[in-house]
Amino acid sequence: MSLTQILNSLGDLTEEQLLMVNSCVVTEIKTARKRKVASIKRELTPGDRVTFTGRKRGRCGVRFPVTGKITKVKRKNAEVLEEGTGLTWNVSISILQKLK
Repeated sequence: MSLTQILNSLGDLTEEQLLMVNSCVVTEIKTARKRKVASIKRELTPGDRVTFTGRKRGRCGVRFPVTGKITKVKRKNAEVLEEGTGLTWNVSISILQKLK
């Protein structure tokens, strides 16, 4: 079944069926994200240079690129020591990009 057929058939489903479809989709998205983080985490070790987009305090803060070295890899996050300023960032592994 193609994506177009699936989307067209959603209108025929009951509310309970839609909730079941939603639950399955959310589960698949979470699983895919966990696989992505696990893959990135296997490649990261303390001392690796990484980059990510940081932001000043608040959700609407100014965004800017940050480059630094990993000091510690945790379960979901990594501690990154920013080059130049010496600030330590606690960053989600999913947004880190390893530099060569």
